[in-house]
Amino acid sequence: MQNEALKQVSKFLFSIKLVVKWLRTRYINGHGSIEFLSGNAWKALGDALNALSAIASTSHDYSAALVHDVVLVEDVDLATFTPITPTQPVVKLQG
Repeated sequence: MQNEALKQVSKFLFSIKLVVKWLRTRYINGHGSIEFLSGNAWKALGDALNALSAIASTSHDYSAALVHDVVLVEDVDLATFTPITPTQPVVKLQG
């Protein structure tokens, strides 16, 4: 279970880090909101977070804690993340 969960995490970690870095460098304004994020970027982030959330909720070893720690390092909160459809290009996040 442990190795399988870590393999699953590794599939999505790069995508999450890339999208979050992109958000930070290009789309965060002075009010702490992110605007005009493309549908494809939302789909990639949503898919990655949903997969990590599923892994974390079914894993009973230290890999669940690893998933949680990795996501926290990137300032993404799985507890409040709501997947959206790729057709929703604008989002407001509290900052």
